[in-house]
Amino acid sequence: MAYFDILADSTCDLTVEQAEEQDISILPVGVNVGSSSFMHYADWRELSRRDFYAALRSGLKVGTSATAPSYWLEAMEASLKNGRDVLAVPLSSTLTGGYNNACIAASELREEYPERKIIVLDSLCASLGTGILLKQLATWRVEGMSVQDAAAHAEGAKTRIVHMFTVDSLDHLRRGGRISAAAAIIGSVLAVKPILNFDREGKISVISKARGRKNSVRELAGYVEKQSRGEGKREVYITHADCEQDAQLLAGAVRDIYADAEITVNCMAPVLAAHAGPGGLALFFAGKRPK
Repeated sequence: MAYFDILADSTCDLTVEQAEEQDISILPVGVNVGSSSFMHYADWRELSRRDFYAALRSGLKVGTSATAPSYWLEAMEASLKNGRDVLAVPLSSTLTGGYNNACIAASELREEYPERKIIVLDSLCASLGTGILLKQLATWRVEGMSVQDAAAHAEGAKTRIVHMFTVDSLDHLRRGGRISAAAAIIGSVLAVKPILNFDREGKISVISKARGRKNSVRELAGYVEKQSRGEGKREVYITHADCEQDAQLLAGAVRDIYADAEITVNCMAPVLAAHAGPGGLALFFAGKRPK
């Protein structure tokens, strides 16, 4: 069976080491901070994590842009020239134009390389939710699956990756148009911390609210028990927007529920952090996505 290459963008929140271990290529996304523009790579080479979060906290206007078609085209063609099929897995199409940009690149290359398969998967995932899907795809590839079979299996698997998150401040969600200004003001006054879900259709919704940060962390952890499936090995993934201490508190709360849980904690990339704001916390695991 022909080996295929897996491409993703840096919103998957995998570290360079994690991506290399799984043989996954990570493409950059655009980040604008004030009047300056950068590309965000998995190794934070152009704009450091420290400088990005300092800018975000300072109130500077931060914008992001999807991986351009030219990046996808270059990466895809490099694989095709090496005689490999391609499976591209961008951030969910409901959150960015990355999926459409990857489709544009694939369309340009299919006529030139008719003997190869180029598949662009709409992940309906974000952050380490995408990371979980990528890990599964890498496993299927090692097991000998073709790119078509792996993509077909992923269509079912992607809807069984639970995405739960909370934020420390509602202000960034307000700026991004996710909640109204009135709701943000009321929430801030009452110290309300929403628990949000990324559903099967790739839409964000508030499914509960907690009073105070510690309560929101405990409630977030509780969804591992509510929504996880099966009795096998439990792998839980956490990303944080520059709040390592709270991420470890969340990890501890998960271990209080499942002492043998295997937990991975990574930092959140700029695209998602720009919407969640500093203090954003997200939790990912295999299970049933809440409605």
